[in-house]
Amino acid sequence: MSGDIWGGQPGPEGSPKRARSLKRARVGWPPALRELKELLYEVYLAAGAPSLDEITGDIADDDQLAGSPSRDTVRRVITDGERSGQQADVVSVATVLARRAVWDVLDLVGRVCDLWVQVGLARGAGRAISELRGDVRLVLDRGLGIHPAPDTGGASERFGILPAYVPRDHDARLKTVVDAAKTGRSGIAVLVGGSSTGKTRCLWEAVGGLPDGWRLWHPLTPTASDAALAALPEIAPKTVVWLNEAQDYLDPEPLGEMVAAGLRELLNDPSRAPVLVLGTLWPGHWDTLTTRTAPDRHAGARALLGGHKIDVPDAFTPADLAALDSTADADPRLTQAAQHAEGGQITQYLAGVPYLMDRYDAARGATRALIHAAMDARRMGASLHIPLDWLAKAAPGYLTDAEYRDLDDDWLSKAPSPTSPHPATASPASSPPSPPEARATSAPAVGPPRAALTPTGWSLARRGRPTCWPTTSTSTAATTAPRPFRPSTSGMWPPSMPTPAT
Repeated sequence: MSGDIWGGQPGPEGSPKRARSLKRARVGWPPALRELKELLYEVYLAAGAPSLDEITGDIADDDQLAGSPSRDTVRRVITDGERSGQQADVVSVATVLARRAVWDVLDLVGRVCDLWVQVGLARGAGRAISELRGDVRLVLDRGLGIHPAPDTGGASERFGILPAYVPRDHDARLKTVVDAAKTGRSGIAVLVGGSSTGKTRCLWEAVGGLPDGWRLWHPLTPTASDAALAALPEIAPKTVVWLNEAQDYLDPEPLGEMVAAGLRELLNDPSRAPVLVLGTLWPGHWDTLTTRTAPDRHAGARALLGGHKIDVPDAFTPADLAALDSTADADPRLTQAAQHAEGGQITQYLAGVPYLMDRYDAARGATRALIHAAMDARRMGASLHIPLDWLAKAAPGYLTDAEYRDLDDDWLSKAPSPTSPHPATASPASSPPSPPEARATSAPAVGPPRAALTPTGWSLARRGRPTCWPTTSTSTAATTAPRPFRPSTSGMWPPSMPTPAT
C-alpha cells in the first residue's frame, strides 16, 4: 500500500499531493523488536513524517549508504510488526530520518544495530516442545509434573516410562482449545480434579502433538508467581504457558493478581497470538480462586479462569474401562491397574498412590518427622518447593525424646526424602544433634537444595492433619525462613482448635 493519498496524483479539484502519516507498528514480541519499532517511529515523527518517496529519495541521493530499500520495504521497516528487510535497509532508513530530525546519526544507528541483533537472538521463554518429546524424563515429576507409573515386569524398558494413554471425555474438550490455537487463536483451559486423576498427563498428551515451532514455558523459581511475573514479557507467539498447580501462581498476595492480569493481557493481545495457557487445580483451589469474597482477593483470577473449567473425574467410566481393556494386554502396568485399582481409579493406581501410602504408613522417626514438617509447611502457606534446611530445622519438633536421642550426626542425609517415593538425591552437610531444648533452631547447614511435597502427600495433609497444630519448631523455623519460601505463622491454622498458648 502506498504511503501517499491518491497514489501521487493530484486530488479532487486539483488539490496538491498530500502525504499521510504511516501507522505505528504493533509489536507484541520480542521486547527488543517493540523497542526498535518504537525508536524508528519516534524519529520518523521527529523528522516531520516524510512520505515514502521522500525517504527513498534521500536514500538514493546518498551513495555511502549500503542499503537501497524500495518504497514498500521502507513502509514495512517502519510499520510492520516483524523484523523487515535487511539490516542495511533499516540502517539507511534510520540514517536519513535522523538527518531530517536533526538527531545524532551515529548514536541512532548504533542503537538500531544493537536492537536488530537482539531481535535476531530472541528465542522466547521456555523450551521447544520437540525437545520435551525427545526426552520423556523432562515431563515427569521434576519437570512438568507427570507422575511416572511404578515399573512392572520391566515394562518401562519395553514400553517407555509412561504407559499407553487412554483418552476420555475431558480430553475431547481440551482438544478443541488446542486445535483452535493451531489455527492462530489464543486460548486457556484449566483441568479441575482431585489428586492424581490424570490432569497433568492429559495436558501433555494434548500439547505434545503441537507442530514444530511451539514452545512450552513452565515458570518455577524462585517461586511460581515470581517466575511467571518476571518472564511474561518474554512469551512469544506459539507458546504454551504451563501452570500445573495453578494456585501456586494465582493465589499468593499480591503477586497472584498481577500474574492473572498479565495472563489476561497476553491472551487478549493479537500481536502475540497464538498462545495457550493451560493449568490444573484441585476443586478446593478452584473454589478459592473463583468465589467472590469480601474483600475480593481474587477478582483477576476469577476473570481469567471463568468459563474455562474442564472437570476431570476421579474414576474411569465403564466405557473408559472397556477402552483400557483393549490396550492393556501389551503393557503389564495397565493390566495390573485394571485388575487392582479400586472403584475405577486407574490413574491414582498408576501414579503410585498405593505405594506412597504404604511408604507413609511405614515411615518412622526422622523420615516421618520430615514428612509431617513438609505437610505442615504447605498447610501454613509455604511455596511448593521447600528448602531442605527449613525442613531440617522444623523436623526435630516432631520427634519423641527417644527418637531424638537416637539421631546420629548425619541423620538428615540418611533419611529418605519426605517428598518422593525414592531416596533423597541430595546429600546436604550435617551437624551433630543438638540438645532437645535447641531443637527448633539447630539444623544441618543445607544450601540451595529444596523438596516438593507430592500431590498425594499434600492431599493426605489436608485430609489427615486438618486438626493438628504445627509444632513449635515449625512455627519458629517459619519466622526465620528466607523469603519467598516463608510460611505464614498465622494463616491456615486448624479452625476447630483453640489458639495455642504463648
